[in-house]
Amino acid sequence: GDVFVKVIVHSVRLEARVTQENPILGIFLPEISDGIQRPHLVFKFHIKVDGTVTKFDISRFKLTGCQFSLLGIKMFSHCNLVEKLVLKQVQDFTRKTLPLNNADITRQIEKAIKMRVGDEIAIPL
Repeated sequence: GDVFVKVIVHSVRLEARVTQENPILGIFLPEISDGIQRPHLVFKFHIKVDGTVTKFDISRFKLTGCQFSLLGIKMFSHCNLVEKLVLKQVQDFTRKTLPLNNADITRQIEKAIKMRVGDEIAIPL
């Protein structure tokens, strides 16, 4: 599948802030010291995710606990049979439903990114 991410900047301002450690900006601006009041270029942004799932691959699928025992002696296992049936059902289902473009899923991904990254970045000058 393909996933596209668009970053939309909706405001830019200049403000004085105390510098803080930032692992990403630290790569590009290693000479900035923490705890110093400096001017910052502050960007407010929104991340828009769009994508389509075109392939769903279950290459590893293993069931356990499907052995038949009699008096504690393992008689046979039907795990392989059940695994094959489940895989066939999943393959049939994905063949009928894909490509999948679900707005709810992409909104959840956007929300997770916003929780992790935020909606603002401040670059010390």
